[in-house]
Amino acid sequence: MRDGKPCILVLDDDVELASVIRDTFHSNYAGQIEVFVANNVSDALAMLHDQSDDLDIVMADIMMDDGTPGGLDFASAAIKAGFPVVVMTAHTEEKYAEEAEKLGPVWFVGKEHADFTTRLVRKANLLLQVKARTDDPDRQYCLSRQDGAILAVRFIL
Repeated sequence: MRDGKPCILVLDDDVELASVIRDTFHSNYAGQIEVFVANNVSDALAMLHDQSDDLDIVMADIMMDDGTPGGLDFASAAIKAGFPVVVMTAHTEEKYAEEAEKLGPVWFVGKEHADFTTRLVRKANLLLQVKARTDDPDRQYCLSRQDGAILAVRFIL
């Protein structure tokens, strides 16, 4: 959090879509949220390092325009740093979701849905609610899911 506002870091190499995501969060949170946007993996990694004390959630597009899954590498670094991660992609093949799941506790959101940004906001709301309920803000947690539904929240001490 920064100045009491939740902070989200979004990696998406589609500059226009990244702006839409940022604007959607700002309108849904009435400006009471910080959204940092990176349009490439190296900038995202630098922001993850530089803003780590402020960040609450990380969102990453899996596939970059050059065809590499750089977002997976970034998501992996974010998970290792203890952040809850939402991965997103326009590629709807099951293999992309499976690759994301191999990273650890992530949520997968497909960009093919008409309500894609609404789904991102719902995921962020849930993750922020879970984080707000912890007594110790440095405590990590893992969400157990089945078919997108939360089954349990387990705190890792």
